Amino acid sequence: MGNSSQLAPFHGDSNLICAMDVVASHANLFLETGTHFGMSFCYWAGRHPGMRCLSCEIKPEYHGVAVAKVVSQGLVNAEVYLEKSEEFLPRILAGVEADVVPMCWLDAHWFKEWPLRFEVLYLLGQFTSVYLFIDDFKVPGRPDLHYDRYPKRGGPGAQECSLEYITPSIPADVPVDIWMPADPVSEKNKGKGVGWCLLARGVDGDTARRMSKLPLAHQPLVRLEGREELTVI
Repeated sequence: MGNSSQLAPFHGDSNLICAMDVVASHANLFLETGTHFGMSFCYWAGRHPGMRCLSCEIKPEYHGVAVAKVVSQGLVNAEVYLEKSEEFLPRILAGVEADVVPMCWLDAHWFKEWPLRFEVLYLLGQFTSVYLFIDDFKVPGRPDLHYDRYPKRGGPGAQECSLEYITPSIPADVPVDIWMPADPVSEKNKGKGVGWCLLARGVDGDTARRMSKLPLAHQPLVRLEGREELTVI
C-alpha cells in the first residue's frame, strides 16, 4: 500500500486517493457513513471544495469532534449528521436530482451491527450510476492488508467485510464493476495496510479508462437471479 498509516486520511493510501480522485471527475456528491472524528471526511471536503459532502455518525462524542473540525476548517460544502446510515441515506437521497452521481465511503461497519448490506443494496438499487468505496475490506490474496471482522478472533458465524458478505445485497441482474488493490506488498508497511474495494454501477468510459492505469485489479461482475454468487460478465 502506498504510504499507509492509520493516523492519516484514508489510511494515507495514495493509490486509494488516486482512485477516488478519478471517480470524483464523474461523481458530483460525496456520501460517507461512519464519520468517526472526521479526518478523512474533512480532508476530502477540503480537497474537492466544489463537491457537496455529507456524512453520518452514530456516536455523539465522535459527531461533536467532526462537526468542530468542519467548522474550524471553514468547509462550507460539508455537513455531518448524528444519525444511523439506514436513516441518513434514504432521508438525504429522497428526491435528489436525476443527474446525481454519488461516490460513497462506507465505513460504518464495526462492532456487532453492520449496516453494510443495507448500504450496498440501497445505493446500487437507487442509482443507475454510483460508486461505493468500502473500507476495511478483505482483499483476496492479500493477508498483509487489514480487514474488519466481528468478532475479531473470527470463528464460526463471524462477520467478515468481504465480497462473500456483500454479494447477497447486490441486486440481481445489475452489472457491477469491482476494483481492489493490486500494488505490490510493501515490506516496510507490512501489517499496516488496510484493504478496500470499489464497487460501482454505471461506470462511464473515461473513468474506466483512467482506472485501468492504476495498480488495481478489476473485474466486471453480475449476480444472476436466484444465485448467491457473482458471475464474471
